[in-house]
Amino acid sequence: MPAESDSLNLFVNGPLRQLEGFAQTDTLNQWQIPSAASEHYVPSIFAGHELPASGDVLPIVPNELLNFGTGVFCFVLLVMAIVFVYQRRKITLLLQSLFSKRVAGQLLRESRIFTERIYLYSIVIMLAVQAFFLLMLTDRFLPSLIQGHSYGSIFALLVLLVAADHYIKYFFATGFANLFDYQSLMNIFRINKFFYITFASFILFPLEIIALYTGSNLPFFAYAVVFLVSYIFMIYNTVSLNWGKVNWLLFFLYFCTLEILPYAVILKFVITRAVA
Repeated sequence: MPAESDSLNLFVNGPLRQLEGFAQTDTLNQWQIPSAASEHYVPSIFAGHELPASGDVLPIVPNELLNFGTGVFCFVLLVMAIVFVYQRRKITLLLQSLFSKRVAGQLLRESRIFTERIYLYSIVIMLAVQAFFLLMLTDRFLPSLIQGHSYGSIFALLVLLVAADHYIKYFFATGFANLFDYQSLMNIFRINKFFYITFASFILFPLEIIALYTGSNLPFFAYAVVFLVSYIFMIYNTVSLNWGKVNWLLFFLYFCTLEILPYAVILKFVITRAVA
């Protein structure tokens, strides 16, 4: 019996004594993370470049123009979606008409473009796109002009200015045509200008998106090229359709007075404020 008791104690207590001995040794130290003094220590590539620990958290400053521009873009995309769903054929012809006399003539023969729903859609897109373009230019190059005002109020003001520019020119052109018996050429010019406005707005919109989300100024210069080329096509189409009936003196007078002078005055005002 004593021998059996000793064997039982050895069977039960033996593994426990082995674990106690293992814990008393430095076997576990072999699994410790090596210190800097260890010959196997490899320093981190970021050693010496760590920023000091701080409890301060950098504040997240929202980009108000980015948020506001996203809202404007969603609105414009909604209107464009409606146009392409319900007026796909008409808007396709409008975008082609500035560079195709055949398409422009087809639009003129088919309907009165200024009384159709597509005209309203195009004007809404033009107002939103051009007003936001002016807002971006002002915010990026002349921020002092809009400092202290919300983007919403400035955008609303610019929409009114773009609308005033468009319709004041329209009424002056109508009076000019009636005064000098110039209705035929002026009507063609108004229609070609509408083609130009539609085309320029649809080209400017993606350039605005790129400029806003990348912060690049290259889209502004790209639009300047598009603006000049499309404007030249607009003048050429107007004159070429009535080449023998053009009174060049009156046309030059109208063009300089209503198409160039207002922008020259605005440009002079902006440059004066920028230099000051």
